[in-house]
Amino acid sequence: GAKRVVAEHDGHVPRAAEERRALPGVGRYTAGALGSIAFGLPEPAVDGNVARVLSRLRGFDAPLGSRASDAALWAEAEALVAGRDPGALNEALMELGATVCTPRAPRCDECPVRAACRARIEGRVGSLPVARLRAEKKLVDLVAVVATDARGRVWLVRSKEALFGGLFGPPMAEGRTHADASRALAAARLVGEVDARSVARIEHVLTHRVLQVRVFRGRASGRPSPDRT
Repeated sequence: GAKRVVAEHDGHVPRAAEERRALPGVGRYTAGALGSIAFGLPEPAVDGNVARVLSRLRGFDAPLGSRASDAALWAEAEALVAGRDPGALNEALMELGATVCTPRAPRCDECPVRAACRARIEGRVGSLPVARLRAEKKLVDLVAVVATDARGRVWLVRSKEALFGGLFGPPMAEGRTHADASRALAAARLVGEVDARSVARIEHVLTHRVLQVRVFRGRASGRPSPDRT
């Protein structure tokens, strides 16, 4: 983004909102913060703190991150920022959320807008804002082969195409059967056999996926290519 500012804008952050939004790494919030604080333009800037303040202040009960919530929050922020000092207003909302209208144990008695706060009036401070809806995690079946050579050493492989690309691990493949385990061994360019029965099952939870891994034992030999071992 800084390089683009130098190359295309003579070293000055552009004043026009659409030109700021076109810079790499500059989204709606950053563009609004720059516009209001640096240029004094009436542009809203909704971050997590501001979203919490406005959700409680106006009693918005749509889940954060939803289309309805985003539309309501940005419309409210745009209406509020139309005053004489938009930069100070945006900074005040951010500070209010960071220090008073906190996620837990908010200091409502110290809040300068407590008299107008819908959440406080209705006794919903603890339930607003409504948490972002989480997508259901995808279940992924995998097989892993703990394969030893003639000296009892365990083969570890790595590949940029693997699930944990670039990291060492046992040969793995999607699936759940003995045939899938044999395929994982072959894909690692190892020659050997895989025991017929799995010896363990492991569940590993990631942000968007739940890995259900069946572990097989095996014996292998070979010289995998340098990028895979």
